[in-house]
Amino acid sequence: MRKRLKDLDKKMYKNVSFFTFLIVIAGCIAFVIFGIANEEPAIALPCILGTLVLVTIIWVDFILAGYFYSVALIKGYKDTKYLKIAFYIPLVGYLLVIALPDRGAAAAKSQANAYAQQPNTYTNDPRES
Repeated sequence: MRKRLKDLDKKMYKNVSFFTFLIVIAGCIAFVIFGIANEEPAIALPCILGTLVLVTIIWVDFILAGYFYSVALIKGYKDTKYLKIAFYIPLVGYLLVIALPDRGAAAAKSQANAYAQQPNTYTNDPRES
């Protein structure tokens, strides 16, 4: 799954990884400033849990955005803007991808109509051979 997410948009994956790194560093700094320097062990747990919650939310959002981007690909939209919109503005991006019309259905329908217009060259009647 991680390799698939990495292949979606390498720049986006690097940005999310860097943002996660910054949040972890900020959590460590908050832990040092508020927990160790003030000798308040009660502050340590919220710093650690807050950092874990933020990192989890970011990665879950990125995974969901990847799934919605794959839905956009299935519908025939190959632009990565649907991945970015679904990540940066989750609810709007999810609704946008859900509302996209299916480009593949129109192509399949036109192909089926073209196939239906072709004359039938196959017969089951042995007398016509």
